[in-house]
Amino acid sequence: WDWHLNIVDDKRPADGSNGPSRGMEHHGPPLDQMVSALLTDLYQRGLDKKVMLVVWGEFGRTPRVNKTGGRDHWGALMSILMAGGGLKGGIA
Repeated sequence: WDWHLNIVDDKRPADGSNGPSRGMEHHGPPLDQMVSALLTDLYQRGLDKKVMLVVWGEFGRTPRVNKTGGRDHWGALMSILMAGGGLKGGIA
Protein backbone atom coordinates (compact mmCIF):
# COMPACT_ATOMS: atom_id res chain seq x y z
CA TRP A 1 0.00 0.00 0.00
CA ASP A 2 1.43 3.33 -1.04
CA TRP A 3 -0.25 6.27 0.68
CA HIS A 4 2.05 8.96 -0.69
CA LEU A 5 -0.04 9.50 -3.79
CA ASN A 6 -3.76 9.55 -4.21
CA ILE A 7 -4.34 5.87 -4.98
CA VAL A 8 -6.67 4.99 -2.10
CA ASP A 9 -9.53 7.36 -2.91
CA ASP A 10 -9.71 9.49 -6.07
CA LYS A 11 -11.77 12.13 -4.22
CA ARG A 12 -8.82 13.13 -2.03
CA PRO A 13 -6.06 15.46 -3.22
CA ALA A 14 -2.64 14.06 -4.09
CA ASP A 15 -0.89 16.49 -1.73
CA GLY A 16 0.13 14.15 1.05
CA SER A 17 -3.18 14.53 2.90
CA ASN A 18 -4.00 10.98 1.87
CA GLY A 19 -1.40 9.69 4.34
CA PRO A 20 -1.06 6.58 6.52
CA SER A 21 -3.85 7.43 8.94
CA ARG A 22 -6.36 7.74 6.10
CA GLY A 23 -4.93 4.67 4.40
CA MET A 24 -5.49 2.65 7.55
CA GLU A 25 -9.13 3.71 7.55
CA HIS A 26 -9.36 2.11 4.10
CA HIS A 27 -7.10 -0.94 4.46
CA GLY A 28 -7.28 -1.71 8.20
CA PRO A 29 -10.78 -3.23 8.42
CA PRO A 30 -10.34 -5.65 5.46
CA LEU A 31 -6.95 -6.77 6.81
CA ASP A 32 -8.51 -7.33 10.24
CA GLN A 33 -11.29 -9.42 8.68
CA MET A 34 -8.85 -11.50 6.62
CA VAL A 35 -6.50 -12.20 9.52
CA SER A 36 -9.42 -13.06 11.83
CA ALA A 37 -10.98 -15.40 9.27
CA LEU A 38 -7.69 -17.18 8.58
CA LEU A 39 -6.87 -17.65 12.27
CA THR A 40 -10.39 -18.86 13.05
CA ASP A 41 -10.15 -21.39 10.21
CA LEU A 42 -6.72 -22.60 11.33
CA TYR A 43 -7.90 -23.10 14.92
CA GLN A 44 -11.09 -24.89 13.81
CA ARG A 45 -9.04 -27.28 11.66
CA GLY A 46 -6.47 -27.89 14.38
CA LEU A 47 -3.71 -26.32 12.30
CA ASP A 48 -2.92 -23.46 14.67
CA LYS A 49 0.24 -25.18 15.94
CA LYS A 50 1.48 -26.02 12.43
CA VAL A 51 0.93 -22.73 10.60
CA MET A 52 2.39 -19.38 11.62
CA LEU A 53 0.93 -16.16 10.27
CA VAL A 54 3.40 -13.27 9.96
CA VAL A 55 2.34 -9.80 8.78
CA TRP A 56 5.01 -7.12 8.63
CA GLY A 57 5.97 -3.98 6.82
CA GLU A 58 9.30 -2.92 5.40
CA PHE A 59 9.89 -0.09 7.89
CA GLY A 60 8.47 1.67 10.91
CA ARG A 61 7.54 5.29 11.47
CA THR A 62 9.27 7.92 13.58
CA PRO A 63 7.79 8.54 17.04
CA ARG A 64 7.54 12.27 16.37
CA VAL A 65 5.09 13.95 14.02
CA ASN A 66 6.82 15.93 11.25
CA LYS A 67 6.02 19.48 10.08
CA THR A 68 3.34 18.24 7.65
CA GLY A 69 1.49 16.29 10.35
CA GLY A 70 2.79 12.85 9.39
CA ARG A 71 5.55 10.52 10.47
CA ASP A 72 8.69 9.81 8.47
CA HIS A 73 10.16 6.42 7.54
CA TRP A 74 12.28 4.88 10.30
CA GLY A 75 14.28 1.83 9.30
CA ALA A 76 15.45 1.16 12.87
CA LEU A 77 12.20 -0.61 13.73
CA MET A 78 9.01 -2.05 12.32
CA SER A 79 5.77 -3.57 13.54
CA ILE A 80 5.20 -7.30 13.19
CA LEU A 81 2.05 -9.31 13.83
CA MET A 82 2.63 -13.02 14.51
CA ALA A 83 0.05 -15.68 15.34
CA GLY A 84 -0.21 -19.46 15.42
CA GLY A 85 2.70 -21.81 14.87
CA GLY A 86 2.76 -22.82 18.51
CA LEU A 87 3.80 -19.35 19.70
CA LYS A 88 3.56 -18.78 23.42
CA GLY A 89 1.31 -15.74 23.81
CA GLY A 90 1.73 -12.83 26.18
CA ILE A 91 5.45 -12.35 25.63
CA ALA A 92 6.75 -9.06 24.23
